[in-house]
Amino acid sequence: MKIIQNFIISLYNQLFYMSLIATIIGCFILIFRKITNKKLEPRCHYIIWVIFVIALIFPVTIPSKMSIYNFIDLRRENRQYANDTLSLASNVNELEVYNNIKDKISSNNHENGKNFSKIMLDIIFVVFLIKLCKSIISYIILNRTICKNEVEDERINKILENCKQALKIKRNIKIMEQENIRVPSIIGIFEIKILFTYTTLLLSDNELKSIIMHELSHYKRRDILMNWLIMIIKELYWFNPAISLFFVYMKMDMELATDALAISKMEDITDTEYCDVILKIAGLNSVKIGYVLGLVSAKEKLNNRIDAIFQKEEFKKYSVLMLISTIFMMLFMLLILYPTSYESFEVPKLYLQLEDGSKIDISKQEEIKLLSGSNFKLLAEGGDYKKIVLYEKQNLITDEKDFLLINLGSNIEIGIGEYIYKFILDYNDEESVSYTVKIKVE
Repeated sequence: MKIIQNFIISLYNQLFYMSLIATIIGCFILIFRKITNKKLEPRCHYIIWVIFVIALIFPVTIPSKMSIYNFIDLRRENRQYANDTLSLASNVNELEVYNNIKDKISSNNHENGKNFSKIMLDIIFVVFLIKLCKSIISYIILNRTICKNEVEDERINKILENCKQALKIKRNIKIMEQENIRVPSIIGIFEIKILFTYTTLLLSDNELKSIIMHELSHYKRRDILMNWLIMIIKELYWFNPAISLFFVYMKMDMELATDALAISKMEDITDTEYCDVILKIAGLNSVKIGYVLGLVSAKEKLNNRIDAIFQKEEFKKYSVLMLISTIFMMLFMLLILYPTSYESFEVPKLYLQLEDGSKIDISKQEEIKLLSGSNFKLLAEGGDYKKIVLYEKQNLITDEKDFLLINLGSNIEIGIGEYIYKFILDYNDEESVSYTVKIKVE
């Protein structure tokens, strides 16, 4: 149970911290987006969002002397606290020190904090599973509903094949007629389908080509997989509404980048014709579904989208400069906005180091057997912990209790008998963790 409890606390802290780091990165990207609007190709903006996604998925750190987190001294208060405790321990009885700090730990509701972390993590994952299951079930139901409505019109299939050739796509992709989703969209993981309604299938050849080329461009760019990843991450971080907001802007940039690819492969369709199709489809009312990529998703940003389409020639003039700017900004975020360590949000572990140099992880041991005359040192790893450890030793034979305040790394001598040791280690600013272990000396 101790292992599970400590893991839960660590996981909750890690998830919260990753959300915080991603929020900082997301805010910076929005500022950068605003500054470089109409100056940087949409594809470049979209690529930069990769750092944001990485921050939400991988708890990795980038060693950097330039990181802003190097200037946030999370250990300063901890060192001060340790020095004060040492000073106090040299002037008063150790038992009094223990009781004073024990009262402080109690007043901080440490146990309630542990329970709160566990409850919060339980709530986060329960809501996440409910949302994820709802999306998967909805996807399965929609997929079954449309699976028998494949369009076999020769005109439409010919347009589809021409578009696939232009994008060099060999995979079998079907056109499906349905009425659930009004906006033409692409859907699927293993079997890719482009969804049309009866009305949109009656559009002209050029209009259909513009739509199909856009949806196939989503497939070519692997946007379908990214869209599923975005949906899952949003549902995992549902407790942070800023994450959902950032993904709205990321998907806008995804659409702009897809437009750029689609238009580049259609020499017989003008920019104006393509924009007319977008505006016509934008007039359709449709339910927004996370796992579906439609031609139009954010109607309120159509002006920016159309402006980007007409600026494509301007972007081509500075393509090399844009690439350099994109690489520079990604490196900037990695070196300055990315964390150098997650250590301060980890739950530390205590170890017993025996005379032969071997270490025993207390969090994974309920009972330890030692030989007579043994002694050990108490060590800690991980987390932003104090240098002082409080422990309570109960002799199971005499039922006597001793309390002691020691430094990490100090030798602890133990006689023959059976004992229950309870170690209390403070970490971060107000947190503490306790480990209980039975030691039997023969």
